[in-house]
Amino acid sequence: MMQRFASPARPMQAAWMSSCDQHSRDGISCDLFPLTAAQQHKYKFRLLRTENYRGREVYRVAFEPKPKQDFDEAAWKGEALIDAAEYQPVSLHTKLAVKIPLAVKTLLGTDIKGLGFAITYQKFDEGVWFPVSYGGEFEIRAVFFYKRTISVNMVNSSFRRTNVSSNVTYVTEAK
Repeated sequence: MMQRFASPARPMQAAWMSSCDQHSRDGISCDLFPLTAAQQHKYKFRLLRTENYRGREVYRVAFEPKPKQDFDEAAWKGEALIDAAEYQPVSLHTKLAVKIPLAVKTLLGTDIKGLGFAITYQKFDEGVWFPVSYGGEFEIRAVFFYKRTISVNMVNSSFRRTNVSSNVTYVTEAK
């Protein structure tokens, strides 16, 4: 799906972006939040402060696209809380980094307000972090008369780590 935005000069990136959702361990689209290795080089990160969040020490980090990035390359800005001990994301909030041009708003009567997403991760076991909530709400107005508010909300619960053990026994026939 994202491959249509990639230029021919970046075929490797196009292959990664088109397959990132298929390999996501948590089910969240990897291009919505710029914390993957492939996305990080497109953004500027700034450490705002260290704070306590739900009993854990975290780094509050702001991010925004680097200058001269195409919209389809880096579309989000926001803040992330990163666990100071394990360097895992705890909470991320994004919003669209670019604004709809004034000409589009005025002449076409089209706008998107408040487009962004939030996700919260929780530690369930040693080395196991999983998203417990994900959501966003935005308003869309198109060609002067169509106006809708769209909300997305997802809650994951009852997650637990499963331990599996198995034995393989080979039986040989006596001749």
